[in-house]
Amino acid sequence: MSKQKRKKRRFLHRDMTVYEKRIGFILFILLCIFAYFVVPFSRISTISVIGNKDTDAQSIEASANVVPNDLILSLWLRQNSIKENIKKQQARVADVAIRLEAGNVFQIQVTEYDTIAYVEQNEDYYTILSSGIVLKEESKKYLGTVPIVKWEGTIQTLEIMAKELAKLTSDIRDSISDINYKESDKLALTIFMNDGNQIKANYTNFASKLEYYKGMKSVLEGKKGIIDLTVGAYFVPYKE
Repeated sequence: MSKQKRKKRRFLHRDMTVYEKRIGFILFILLCIFAYFVVPFSRISTISVIGNKDTDAQSIEASANVVPNDLILSLWLRQNSIKENIKKQQARVADVAIRLEAGNVFQIQVTEYDTIAYVEQNEDYYTILSSGIVLKEESKKYLGTVPIVKWEGTIQTLEIMAKELAKLTSDIRDSISDINYKESDKLALTIFMNDGNQIKANYTNFASKLEYYKGMKSVLEGKKGIIDLTVGAYFVPYKE
């Protein structure tokens, strides 16, 4: 066998060098990446929104900025920003969870703040959420059994009151029928209870004082009247 043929055979049967192995590995990775971006299972098929009661599903999808055929990897990398965008743009949404369901369904699960009161103004109703936020969207209907707030003051004072209302436990809030305020009364508002009593308190700090209402009732022994908590605490029975 000639010397040239022996060299050719050694070249054909020699092991790959480290450099060649690296090049081959890189090409393999690039091929896998290309295949991933091309195949259908790398993209979401549809979007599902669950848990929403008062927030429109399409509005949540728009806030998420997610559409069918988006890359799953891309969405997973920005899932935190998707959650934050939804909560920032949807005032009713308290929390967001994201998961990928069978069939590449991108599922958005939301938890909403409760409605704790309605503000009645010029025959329109505005929602107060358990976050203490007053929604600017109006409704012509009163929905539910939560308190009605009649507020003749600024939006700033209303928002302060709403934050206080949100601090109350649900059982205390459920015992309230109406809340009235006139700017001429300065800090004092009137809270009408379902049991027939009235409470006068400052809108800036009434939450901490109303937590003791059950104890106050037991002392009254069934008497009805006005409990004044604006300065100290005293009771004035209704005139018979």
